[in-house]
Amino acid sequence: MSSLAQSNEIPAPVADDVATDGHHPEGAHAVPKRILLGVFAMLCVLTVVTVAVSYIPLGPANIWVALFVAVIKGGLVVMYFMHLRWDSPFNGMVLISAMFFVALFIGIAMLDSKEYQPNLEKPEMVQQFSAADTGGGAGGAQTTSLMPLDTMTSIINSDPSAKDPHINTLKYDDVVAAAEKGPGDPKLGMALFQKQGCVTCHTLSKDDPPRAPCLVDVTVRHPDPGYIFESILHPSAKIADGFATNLFVLKDRTVLQGFLVSEGEDTFKIRDTNGVVTTIPKSMILKHRQLAQSIMPEGLGDNLTVHDLASIYAFLDSLNKTAIAER
Repeated sequence: MSSLAQSNEIPAPVADDVATDGHHPEGAHAVPKRILLGVFAMLCVLTVVTVAVSYIPLGPANIWVALFVAVIKGGLVVMYFMHLRWDSPFNGMVLISAMFFVALFIGIAMLDSKEYQPNLEKPEMVQQFSAADTGGGAGGAQTTSLMPLDTMTSIINSDPSAKDPHINTLKYDDVVAAAEKGPGDPKLGMALFQKQGCVTCHTLSKDDPPRAPCLVDVTVRHPDPGYIFESILHPSAKIADGFATNLFVLKDRTVLQGFLVSEGEDTFKIRDTNGVVTTIPKSMILKHRQLAQSIMPEGLGDNLTVHDLASIYAFLDSLNKTAIAER
């Protein structure tokens, strides 16, 4: 009777906070709540550290810091939540051996990836050089100032047609017909060409490094003024040969776009409007397509008047004739 009663005896409840060495009398591991809460708090702190470090540019050290923090977090979970601290020493040796081999495999993988680093890291994967490498100015871009700022402002403010209706309030055909009649003011056209930002992308001399289309002889190549007006007001209507916008999405989700310079067996070369040429290995391209839209945005001429448009044409036409006085 006594033995039966003893076999049905209910074990005494485990205290909320064990003050002994953590062993339950019957072999269970009763970890004190204060330890479990402390470990949980430490895991939360380490998680915050992991996220915070990701915003600090440490270069290659970022991955090592992340791995180090991950090892500490994993060790805390295994030691306290999985009770390895109180388990057999053999199990501890198995865990340490497993972690060693994981670290070994990661190290070998990183050493192996270094051999293929040009295909993995963006600074090597996408090589850029400016037109300065072929004799252009710094950064491959010409100056973006045709005249002093105060001179440009004075010319534009003194234009008597400044109060005329803007182009975006008029019908396109009426604008073109009126602008073709002119006459435009070449000096005003130069000032507007600078103010509107056209000079940032377009070159005005064949000696300048190539960027967007060179306009020095544009009215000779396209004698119809309507073509020039359309190119200004609707740049995507007709895109000049060689200046279609090519869009590349790389495997690391980087997006690049520019004019196609050349296509080799393994690479593409594109040039942006600053004259910077970028070499892109085909092995790193996720998507590539040619856009129907010009790289020149729509609406740049919306705030111009008809006289402004005619003046820009007069300026472009003067580039291949006589120089503008005091240019």
